[in-house]
Amino acid sequence: MSIITERVKALCALRNVSISKLERGIGCANGTIRNWFERDSYPKIDNLISVADFLDTTVAYIIGETDNPRKGKLIVDGTSNIWDYLLPLTRDECQWISVKRFVESRSKRDMDDEELEKQINAVFDTAEEDK
Repeated sequence: MSIITERVKALCALRNVSISKLERGIGCANGTIRNWFERDSYPKIDNLISVADFLDTTVAYIIGETDNPRKGKLIVDGTSNIWDYLLPLTRDECQWISVKRFVESRSKRDMDDEELEKQINAVFDTAEEDK
């Protein structure tokens, strides 16, 4: 079971929300979230953002970047997780992080920050052209 599956199920149980109610609440097709669980597939970023909003948490929590499910700016002494200082993430920040990970995972060599940013911008530019 993926961390996304574990956390969404746990938050639903905590908030007494069924998966069907969650799906209706975020406006996605019946069975969409169940497919994440049963097929261990990964949701689209828009769906993740909607789920996080509906369950009153952050995308960072759902995907396992932080262990703190609360929204808002956190001031935690001695935290070892930078994501605790970056909550909540905006839609643009989530997209940027996703594209950054995509570019890094497909790079055959190390890139400096400037080259990485150029590659990320190229992905966004291509996406804009496709619209």
